[in-house]
Amino acid sequence: MNDETDESNNNNKDDKKDVEAVLLVPPPYTKSCYAILMKHDCVGRTWHPEGRYGSRTHKVDSSHYQENDDEDYKKEEGEEKKKYSYKVGIPLLQSKVSLIQQILDKKKKQQQQPKCEITNESSLEEFLRTTPKVQLIYKEPIISNRIPKVEVLDGTVRSELIPPTFDVLMKKVLERQQKRGDGSVVAGRKRKHSSSTLSPSLPSFTFCELFAGIGGFGIALERLGGECIFASEIYQPSINLYQQNLDTTHLQPNQTIAGDIWTIDAHDIPSHDILVAGFPCQPFSTLGLQPGFKDDKVISGRGFGTTATATTTNEVKRRRKDANNNSSSNVTEHDTTNDSTQNNNNTNNSGRGQLFTQIVRVLKHVQPKAFLLENVPGLLTTPAFSSSSSSSTTTTSSTPTTAWQEIEKALQNVGYHVYMEAISSRGLTSQARKRLYIVGLLQDKTRNKTSKPSFQFPFMPDLKLRAMDVLHTQNELIDASLSSFISMGIPESLLSILQQQQQQDTKQPASYFQISDAQLHQLLHKSKSWKPAKLAWNDKTCDTIDSHYGISIGKGHSQLVPSPAPYHPRKFTPRECARIMGFPNTYQLGDFDKTRFFVSNNTNDNNDEDNNRRDNTVDSRFNGFIKEQYYMLGNAVCPPVIAVLAGAILEHILSSSCNDNVDEKGQDKKENWVKKGLETGIQLSLDAISPVHLDAVCQRLHSSYCQ
Repeated sequence: MNDETDESNNNNKDDKKDVEAVLLVPPPYTKSCYAILMKHDCVGRTWHPEGRYGSRTHKVDSSHYQENDDEDYKKEEGEEKKKYSYKVGIPLLQSKVSLIQQILDKKKKQQQQPKCEITNESSLEEFLRTTPKVQLIYKEPIISNRIPKVEVLDGTVRSELIPPTFDVLMKKVLERQQKRGDGSVVAGRKRKHSSSTLSPSLPSFTFCELFAGIGGFGIALERLGGECIFASEIYQPSINLYQQNLDTTHLQPNQTIAGDIWTIDAHDIPSHDILVAGFPCQPFSTLGLQPGFKDDKVISGRGFGTTATATTTNEVKRRRKDANNNSSSNVTEHDTTNDSTQNNNNTNNSGRGQLFTQIVRVLKHVQPKAFLLENVPGLLTTPAFSSSSSSSTTTTSSTPTTAWQEIEKALQNVGYHVYMEAISSRGLTSQARKRLYIVGLLQDKTRNKTSKPSFQFPFMPDLKLRAMDVLHTQNELIDASLSSFISMGIPESLLSILQQQQQQDTKQPASYFQISDAQLHQLLHKSKSWKPAKLAWNDKTCDTIDSHYGISIGKGHSQLVPSPAPYHPRKFTPRECARIMGFPNTYQLGDFDKTRFFVSNNTNDNNDEDNNRRDNTVDSRFNGFIKEQYYMLGNAVCPPVIAVLAGAILEHILSSSCNDNVDEKGQDKKENWVKKGLETGIQLSLDAISPVHLDAVCQRLHSSYCQ
């Protein structure tokens, strides 16, 4: 940059898009100056995009500036001037440049202020007016030397099984995506997730979804052409979302979702091809104490902040015990099962640690051709029994020692070949969500039971999705229109309540998700695990979304999104969480039922660090609703991963039922199902991308796979 005066720098700044404002400070004042600039939000902090890699303070030699012509400056000759032949440049936030320029201009017009001691508590104006040789210039940005080398992890699963024509498949998906458009959210439209692109030669199938949640399994299986004929879920808000987004016209009985699985007679579940279930993972998660089968906590269906009286644990257990006593089929099944964990059902143990036994019960009675279960990898290490129970039990070499071995044995005892693998969703979603997937294929009773089919978990590509591909843009976050709020997961019914409370213009959507001053202080000074590097930066893979997201923010347990300076980091919006999980943008999020959420009578509870800075009764409803969305999404499965896995399973259970194993093109139908699962999984991944970034993602994939 050529030598220029401050004035020429200021006059030409609008013509220089590749420059930034830099405050030049004599070296002795650098530390105190930076502290004052931080205090007045003039520089980016490490949790802001502008300050992600530190301060970027740097030496600026005299070729970039010309000394001020003030007479007082000219008098400063001698050793002080010779000692420093440079100044220190501090990049400023653009929003504060005009303020600093006004102070410096005012300083030029007035007589030089006498020098005084500068401390971190000095005001910005006091510092600028009393410190000599402070200048504002525009210069080329300096790239931080603190940018770490990021290790690129390959999210591909089973790369050795990549189809030889995968580039053709990818090109087909991208061309279809281009014809479909951006896939943006359509408010108020109820869309079923069946696929119209299936080949007519492929047979349809039926499935049963236990612990259905919000329908993560169903979305994938409907896209593959399946029909759900039975679903069970106890949590009413999840039931509402399931009915809102998935096809329930084939559900038996009476097109309704069944409730508590403990009270369902297995005879009431119709025959189906594949059973899917994501049974509760909390008893086996390494994030907790891993009580395993001992976990007797009852899932009663209570929501966040609901006004309805919650069903107590004893009431639920009594209801479940009565249902079991009244069902002779259940008693018979329990009595004839050798698995010890199922025998526990004859006692009063009907907690979430025993819920997998209900899957076994249904499998034993209905005998579907296959099943697909999902849980956490902690299932592999959770002890099968407590130390107290194991002391009274004779242990042999064949006795299961882990929860997984116990479950595997139970599944094999009811007639299935069992396979499992821990798979990360990194390749098909923007998060690194590692889960244990369990596949079962019904044993052929006409063959030797020791002859196990050669099932292989399928290939999954790495689409290299990152946080920026699913996050809202800054323009969306500051757009206070109704459509913007709805696109983020804030329904109109809730927004109207917030507007009535404010009695003013609607706030920007981002403000409802930014953390409070107290929460930020707790993260910076009390949390042992949190650091700015853990934020969801644009180029990073997101952390796993779990059911506790948004709770205990100050402890650093929930990943946050960096906001432009000077704003605090924010939580993910419900729509962003849905995208991270791989739910398509057409998936409608929950509506706000004002009759369900409580009105807090104690809004000044200092013990609840999650109270929003807008502590009042209306915002307690808002927080309850948002946490409910986080809870449901965090408990869901990733539809893109399920679609690919289901395709591999359908290859086994449907190809053998076809009279003709070759389609009109002479290709094996088994391979068609594998490809269809892969194709559907990729399409679901693209459907979960932010519409603003979708074109860029498609271009990136085309460059990687279709050249």
